[in-house]
Amino acid sequence: MVNKSVSLFSSYSGLLSM
Repeated sequence: MVNKSVSLFSSYSGLLSM
């Protein structure tokens, strides 16, 4: 569960980076 949360956060951060 925690791993999934980190993955989601990473994806969101990547989108903001764009």
